[in-house]
Amino acid sequence: MIFTLEYFIGLILIGVVAGFASGLLGVGGGFLIVPFQYFLLEYLGVDPSLAMMISLGTSLAIIIPTATSGASRHLKVMDNILKPGIRLGLFGIVGGILGGLIASMLPTQILKIIFGCLLLFIAIRNLVSADKKTSKARAKFNLINIAVVGVLVGISSGLLGVGAVSYTHLRAHETKANL
Repeated sequence: MIFTLEYFIGLILIGVVAGFASGLLGVGGGFLIVPFQYFLLEYLGVDPSLAMMISLGTSLAIIIPTATSGASRHLKVMDNILKPGIRLGLFGIVGGILGGLIASMLPTQILKIIFGCLLLFIAIRNLVSADKKTSKARAKFNLINIAVVGVLVGISSGLLGVGAVSYTHLRAHETKANL
C-alpha cells in the first residue's frame, strides 16, 4: 500500500476526533480509532481483513503510552495500588496475547460484529447509568479476582483493540475501587 496524502490527512483527523472524545469523555480513543481507521483503509482500497488487523494493531499500540500515563497518575494519587496494578497488568498481558491470537483466527466480519456489539453495550450502559452516584466496590481485589479481571479484559482488549478503560470506565462512576 502506498501512503497517500488522503491517508495522512485521514489519520490526523481521526487522531483529533479520538483525542477530543478522549478528553471529553475520559476514555481512551480506541473505540473510535478502530472503526474510523478501518473505514479509511477500506475507502483507500485496502483488503477489509488487512484493514481490520491494521486498525486493531494501531489501537493496541496506542494503548501502551496511554496506559503508562494513566498508571503513573494513579500511582501518585492512590496508596497501595502498585502491587495489584502490576498483577492486573501481568494478567492483562497474558489475556491480550490470547485475544490477539483469537483475533488473528476470526474472520473480519465476526470481528466487526463483536466490535459493534461492544460499542452498543458501552452506549447503552452509559445511558442507563448516567445519573447514578458512586458506591462501594462490589468485589475484593484478591489474586483470583485480579487474575480473572486481568485476563478477561486483556482478551477483549487484544481481540478488539480497545483498552481496559472502555470496560472499567463503565463502572468508574459507580465504584471507588482502586484498580
